Amino acid sequence: MNEDVGAGPRLRQLLGRLEDRWAREGAGIARALRPPATQEHLRRVEAELGVRLPVEVGTWFGWHDGVDVGTDLQTAPPFLCELVSLATALELRRAFLADTPRPEYTYRPTWLPFASSGPNSAFVVDCSGGPAAPAPVHVVDYSVNEPWDDVRAPSLTAAAELWWHLSEQGVYRWSPDDGDWEDNGLRIPPELRWTGIV
Repeated sequence: MNEDVGAGPRLRQLLGRLEDRWAREGAGIARALRPPATQEHLRRVEAELGVRLPVEVGTWFGWHDGVDVGTDLQTAPPFLCELVSLATALELRRAFLADTPRPEYTYRPTWLPFASSGPNSAFVVDCSGGPAAPAPVHVVDYSVNEPWDDVRAPSLTAAAELWWHLSEQGVYRWSPDDGDWEDNGLRIPPELRWTGIV
């Protein structure tokens, strides 16, 4: 899990920029982020999935292992949902694998959630490509009639690039007066809304 290949360095840079922005704006998420996942945690995930994780995935959870649950601070754009820990990611994965109601709702064994808005919805990454491969992003959502196999971003790094770009454009902005994120969804370009990850 120590390979420094592919998009790992760029993803680390983007996540660091997002966290710095959250801290500067006083966003609650900056105070709710958990410490990084350990190599032992990552190895346990690899054992359960039966694959070696892409560097992108190790970079993501090596940044922060989700957020402290049970607080009102964990929401963050673009997710507007909980950034999950590896332990929660595995729980969600098991639940999704056990409940596939229709063919278009097929949860792949090598998918791993990294954010969730509840037991029926998650952003997941495909870990099947191995360490040097990108980790495509999918949306698992029982409430939306769209195939889960649709790739919403070609990699976790590409998704983070999009989130950083929208942050720079002021779409994602914390309001200290309201103690919440500003509602600037209408400023998201239509061609980006279809992805379901912004």
